Amino acid sequence: AQGLEKTPPPTALQMEYISASRLAATRRQRLIQSSMLVALVGTIVFSVLLALAATDANEQRTFAVTSQALAEANEATAISNAQTATVAQGVAEQNAATATVAQGEAFIQRDRADEQAQLALSRQLAAQASTLFTDAPEEALLIALEAFRIADTEEARRSLIEGLQTAPQIRYAIQAYPNPIQQLHFSPDSRTMATIDNEDGLLLWDVETAQQLNLSPDIWWSVNTAQFDDTGNLVTVGALSRFATWDSRTGAPISLPALTDLSNTSEASLSTALSRDGRRMATFQPFLSRVALTDTSNGDIIVSIDIGDAMEAFSEISEIALSDRGDRLLMYGGSTLSLWDESTGAIYEPADEFVYTAALSPNGQLLAWAEFINQRAIIRVWAVEKQSMLTSIEPGIDFPIRTLQFDEASHVLYYGTTEGSVGGYDVLAQEVVLPLTRAHTTSIEALAINATGDLLLSGDETGVVILWDINQTDRLARHLTTDFSRHVRYLGEDQRYLLAANVDLA
Repeated sequence: AQGLEKTPPPTALQMEYISASRLAATRRQRLIQSSMLVALVGTIVFSVLLALAATDANEQRTFAVTSQALAEANEATAISNAQTATVAQGVAEQNAATATVAQGEAFIQRDRADEQAQLALSRQLAAQASTLFTDAPEEALLIALEAFRIADTEEARRSLIEGLQTAPQIRYAIQAYPNPIQQLHFSPDSRTMATIDNEDGLLLWDVETAQQLNLSPDIWWSVNTAQFDDTGNLVTVGALSRFATWDSRTGAPISLPALTDLSNTSEASLSTALSRDGRRMATFQPFLSRVALTDTSNGDIIVSIDIGDAMEAFSEISEIALSDRGDRLLMYGGSTLSLWDESTGAIYEPADEFVYTAALSPNGQLLAWAEFINQRAIIRVWAVEKQSMLTSIEPGIDFPIRTLQFDEASHVLYYGTTEGSVGGYDVLAQEVVLPLTRAHTTSIEALAINATGDLLLSGDETGVVILWDINQTDRLARHLTTDFSRHVRYLGEDQRYLLAANVDLA
């Protein structure tokens, strides 16, 4: 107690220092507390912000995951829809294909039904024609023609041939081949006729009986062309220009030269022509780019005419022909019509239009050709020596002329059309000899006239050959140029034709 008491009391300055120190310590303490409070608040705020940021990141991640899942779901839906659309398209295409097939089948069935109806109608008309041949041959022939036009049935063909055979103006009709006729020829005495097609070759027939003659087997090899000489023997040219002479009544060979006899012409020939005596032969040889005229006795070439490029020759030349003496050579086809004249050595080209067919008169004086201008057929006749147009013939038809043939006297020109008609015109007298007459049902491919000019042969692309009596054609021509539809009555679209009971063809 005494010690304490001995301590002297603090001075005023000391008391002021102590107070100031305590105040400063209090301030420091408060500042520290405030700083700690601020740090604590900052920490809390930062923690809160971190928590909020973490929450937002989680939400963003959740949103992204959700969006990705939704996108994947949408993509799956789109793929599913596309697959569904593809399947639907496939089904639609299959249905369309099925419908197309069904439609095609319906068309086929309709066509078959139409074809069967045409066949039935053709056979019906053929049967009607067969019942009339005895009492009314001309009416029967008209019906047979219509039956064949409707459909080429066996019954219609048989009925047509029967009708032609019973018509008094036509001697007979024969089915010589199943193929188109290429050439027809009369022997000088008109007793024998020769027919040639492009497959079965040469056949000889008795003109009076229409019976085929028995031939030597050797004559059956390929024959390109034939010609009766003045003695009545048959001169033929076969494969590789093989030249031979035959007895036209027996078919026995008279001469069979070796192949080497005509070595100059042994190249493939597309067309061949003979002079009347068989001593000259013209051959169209496109692979050699020429038309050659050859002496058949020794094979020497008399003249060789250059025709240019082989492929061009194929398209420009289709046939050649010789005058009886072999001194004038005709080459024609398409835009080509050329005539070589031995006496002058010149080659004439008188045609300006497309040439459908042409013919050289036997005496070589007249050249005829057919044109088709503005859907009208025209025949031009040109005088060779005068080198001028003699006449133009207009038959008044809107279909082309298929073949031309002069008679032996070289003044009557016969022509055959693409629809089966035959006509004749005297080019010197300028008058019709044979009115345009339709007895064939298809294109006329060949014509021949006998030496006396009273018999005419016509052959068509179905292999039918008709022998005409020129002096008895007027009445038949009047009937066969009559429109058949005027002599039938209509029962409806499905049954068009029925022969009227009292047809008047006068």
